[in-house]
Order: sequence, then structure tokens, then C-alpha cells
Amino acid sequence: MAREQEKLSKDVLAVLDKKTNDLRLVSEMNEQTGEFNTVSTAPGDRRRALSFDSRTVLGTFFENLRNQYGRPSDLG
Repeated sequence: MAREQEKLSKDVLAVLDKKTNDLRLVSEMNEQTGEFNTVSTAPGDRRRALSFDSRTVLGTFFENLRNQYGRPSDLG
């Protein structure tokens, strides 16, 4: 049961590739250019996607970002 909850708490960052209009998963960040390296959303590539524990500070940040994106009028 605890292992199942651990799997559910992992999140990934997805981006839309403007060139191809495809949804991609972030696998890492290129430190020299600051750009994201991505992989496809195919089941075989999902293991290579960068994942993080949604219970961390980073997870909280992305959750808050998603909530504010959904309700922009709350920004005040």
C-alpha cells in the first residue's frame, strides 16, 4: 500500500512543443543553454521523464502554479 502511494505522489513536468504541437515530458535541463531536453509521452519513454515527489517544496510550487494558472483572477 505504501509503495502504491509513493508511485502516486510522483509528478512529471510536461511541455507543449510549439514546433510540432506535441506534448512532451521533460527529461532534464540543459545547463549550458537553459533549455529543457524532452522525451515523448509514449509508455516506453515515460521512465526517462524527470519526476519529482509532489510532497516536496518543488511539488508544492508546481501545484500552486497550476492553481494560479487555473484561476488568474486570484492573483490580485
